[in-house]
Amino acid sequence: MKIRDTFALVLTSGLAGNAAKGLVDTLLFRKKISTITHRDIATGIFSDAPAIRTTLGHLLGHLGDLCIGTMVAAPIVWVLRRTGTDLYPLKGMVLGHAAWVVALGASAHLGASRVYPMSPRTNLALLASECVYGAVAALTAVHLGHPDLFPGTTAPRQKR
Repeated sequence: MKIRDTFALVLTSGLAGNAAKGLVDTLLFRKKISTITHRDIATGIFSDAPAIRTTLGHLLGHLGDLCIGTMVAAPIVWVLRRTGTDLYPLKGMVLGHAAWVVALGASAHLGASRVYPMSPRTNLALLASECVYGAVAALTAVHLGHPDLFPGTTAPRQKR
């Protein structure tokens, strides 16, 4: 059964992308490639940096990151609806990259989060997880969304 409602598809795609992003974030953090996760940055939006490692800080970070993740899925689904589903992983990755630039670059310099600045290595790790987010969110939208939601999509070619 395919999802026909755009809002439900945005939520589903955002949650799936966020789950993948969280796995990559956690892996890169545990391997000490990154010094922080998106969840930690989301916590820093609402509270002081020392609260990041507390239980309530983790809960707040998860909730904030889930909210941001579902909001970022809206432009991904919109672009897929307007341009079709061809090259959907690339479209998702590009929009994931754009979300990284806006969310971490611009808003952090405007003081949106108290967890800043970060090293280039950490920023690149966060960029990688945002690209995974975008690809998984786009994949979820394409595979779970009803074909009628994507009228600009070309029919898949048959194998000869």
